Amino acid sequence: MPQADFSPVAETVRTFDFSFTRPANSTPYTIGDVMADSATAPTILKISEAFRFDGAGDLITSLRLSTDNKLWAGTQVRLYFYNDAVTAQNDNAAFNQLYANVAKGAGYIDITFDTAATGTSTDMVAGQNTTDRLGIQAPTAGNDIYMIPVILTGSTPTSGQKFYGKLTVIQGG
Repeated sequence: MPQADFSPVAETVRTFDFSFTRPANSTPYTIGDVMADSATAPTILKISEAFRFDGAGDLITSLRLSTDNKLWAGTQVRLYFYNDAVTAQNDNAAFNQLYANVAKGAGYIDITFDTAATGTSTDMVAGQNTTDRLGIQAPTAGNDIYMIPVILTGSTPTSGQKFYGKLTVIQGG
């Protein structure tokens, strides 16, 4: 896959929001399970218009993920990034890395939910990664970024657990 082109003259920093709610069950996750909005008919996480134009390059500079389950402090999640649509995978199923998607894959960024918030009113945890930067090149037809979150530590979710994320990118020209 070609490296993303970042022209210093035409760069724009943008932040995109994304969210999903997991299914209404509390089936424990094991290491390597997919986190999705359904165990039978999931939708892929998608950030529309993430690239300035078809074929453009982005540099992911920051990823923040929050959840409404404060018991997830210390839980680790890996978000896999793709520059084109891939098949969504079921919640709580083992993640399948497919060779058919190798040209679409840009890599991954890991998040660890913090353990610092201990107040009695705390009802969420969040994690942020501003260290790992990831270049991603748009295909010749399309300008969306796709993601699949995968659990890296065994954790028990709550029924209908919510996730909210922010992705910051430098859009190349």
